[in-house]
Amino acid sequence: INPLLARSEIDRSISKIIFLPLIGYQNKGELTPILAREFKIIDDGERYDFILEDNISWQDGESITTNDVIFTLNILQSEGYEGPFSRSFDGVKLEKTSDIEFSFILPETNSSFASILSEVGILPEHKLREVKAELLDKNDFNFNPVGSGRYRFEPKESSQNGESEVVLKKTDTYKKDAEGYFDKIIFRPYSSTPELVEAYKKGEINGFGGFNSTEAVAINRQTFRCFRLQIPRFTAIFLNLNQDNLKELKFRQALARAVNKEKIVKEVYGGEAE
Repeated sequence: INPLLARSEIDRSISKIIFLPLIGYQNKGELTPILAREFKIIDDGERYDFILEDNISWQDGESITTNDVIFTLNILQSEGYEGPFSRSFDGVKLEKTSDIEFSFILPETNSSFASILSEVGILPEHKLREVKAELLDKNDFNFNPVGSGRYRFEPKESSQNGESEVVLKKTDTYKKDAEGYFDKIIFRPYSSTPELVEAYKKGEINGFGGFNSTEAVAINRQTFRCFRLQIPRFTAIFLNLNQDNLKELKFRQALARAVNKEKIVKEVYGGEAE
């Protein structure tokens, strides 16, 4: 459970609950401050100015400061780091103004930088300052993380059933806005949608996600509420224009029109794509 290392769906989901990013997206797709109190994007996106909230802390009570952001950036830029954000912060500099004010300076405009920041949970320097980036994935912190979110990881309860459960409990250190709605959340991993459906039918779980509604036809719809969410994900073919046969516009247009997109949407995505 580490936001800089999480690759699987369940690892990312849990890490996002425990570790907060500086900014995130509202349900209408607008950027909003999370760990930050204020932020500005200036110089056509080459500079990002931040002011951190002054009433938030880590789940062990320590204050969240600019030093935690600097520490996280240093790991992301380390040669020993090989996580999902490798190379995402190449050339990015951080200018510290105070314990709660700082700026990211980009070497050039990067239209996806805000989106990247929204995915990167900040790590606590006071817990990991002695850890080298190449050894981060082997540190005990990943099995007993201290984050900044509404929920904290409960290692004792999670270990009662081996690796089959991850238990999160509402924390009293989160002060930014509304506290968590549930007192406790239990995550259980399953290897396939049929297993998820069967577990739901048996009452082992209260809900699940990451499936097409057509895959859940076996569920009694009188007791199962299905919420359809559009996610910011796309599938594309990128053409190498250095190839001679792809330089001609009409040929590329012909390729695009030859792809039966309606059939892909229907057969691959169960009709739940655009």
